[in-house]
Amino acid sequence: MALPIKLLPLIAATLLTALLSAKARAAQNDIRSNVPISSVPWAEDCAFLELYRRHEPAEVNGIAPAEDVVCFAIKPNSGSEITIRVEKGRNVIFTVLDLVDAVDEYSFRANGYGYFIRVGQLMRSVTDEPFTITIDGGQAEGAKPPPTPEASADMREKVMRFVSAGDGNLEVNRRPNDVIIDPADLNGDGVPEALVMLRNRVDCGASACGAYALDTAGTDARSIGAFLGETLSAAPESTGGWRDVLLDGTRFIFDGEQYVRAGSGSPQAGNGARTSTPWSFSGGRQQEAGSATGFAADGKTQLTLGCNRRLGPAVLGSLSGYDGTALSRVDDESERLVLEIVDGGGNARRFEGRINYFEPDTAWAVRDFPAAMLDRFARGSRMRMLNGQGEEVAEFGLKGTAKARARMKDACGF
Repeated sequence: MALPIKLLPLIAATLLTALLSAKARAAQNDIRSNVPISSVPWAEDCAFLELYRRHEPAEVNGIAPAEDVVCFAIKPNSGSEITIRVEKGRNVIFTVLDLVDAVDEYSFRANGYGYFIRVGQLMRSVTDEPFTITIDGGQAEGAKPPPTPEASADMREKVMRFVSAGDGNLEVNRRPNDVIIDPADLNGDGVPEALVMLRNRVDCGASACGAYALDTAGTDARSIGAFLGETLSAAPESTGGWRDVLLDGTRFIFDGEQYVRAGSGSPQAGNGARTSTPWSFSGGRQQEAGSATGFAADGKTQLTLGCNRRLGPAVLGSLSGYDGTALSRVDDESERLVLEIVDGGGNARRFEGRINYFEPDTAWAVRDFPAAMLDRFARGSRMRMLNGQGEEVAEFGLKGTAKARARMKDACGF
């Protein structure tokens, strides 16, 4: 059965490690704050506090249920000094997952990732207790940024058609806030392109969401960049007449056809060498899922390999940015894919899986690779990707894969 790439975030998305009871969910709905409260895909069972919307400390009011907890989540700016303090509630304590347990005050330096905060009662009780908690730090500094310009009705219609293409029978119910459109004139022609962040569960995985740079000048929107991340914005710098874009702070440049990572080997980056940047890792034990992402020697082709504890020992992922001819581009067509991993001694071992093209995303879903491949992946020096006829698709360096493999083992229990 073919596996559209839009199913990959569903595979990667996992529930919060401790599910909330019905009583706790009722208390969850009673959380009030002086900062906006919303929801994010990586913390669906928690109230997400938008710290960056305010300049004073956030104040959170709610009810700590007897023998249960309520949950909220924050994502402070990287490097922020955060202090969380119980201001009201004699028996109330909180836990910051993976940092500290059962305290009434705690300070830490944020690393740019999200945090889960659970609030409950220290001593066993038969009654609920009101609480007030403050969070100081993590909010924006200085003047608030100017508001994002509104997308025109025509642009929004084209974007919605683009992101909905190929949904088919997927249960997708995108609310207006699930598709965030930032109009930006990237090429200076006076017609804005669309920088798009998707926030629906279908479009988000354990630690990142789908994002696009779209050319909307024609009848239909056309992708000029596909990404996975948390934030996408236009940078003040330009390369070759096109503004660069920032994905979670990493700079991407336009190569004439699409956006690629700056300095990763594209000619426009001024570096024609075959480079090998370290593989990056996202996810962890808390999400019960993880993925490693690396770029091929061409600096454009991006491969993500992931695992999910709940799906058992198998490796799946996605391939994007490939502009060669060795893979089919027939929508939803499946074909054989081979990953040949070569160790430092020149010994090669091949692993077989499947790959499916998904035309709306101009990307491929990778699936059915054995978990045993990850041990070789961790020890290898380079990896060749081959199609079913033995033609090379791309070649990847394997710098940093040992660390990624260890973290995937911890996240998925392989």
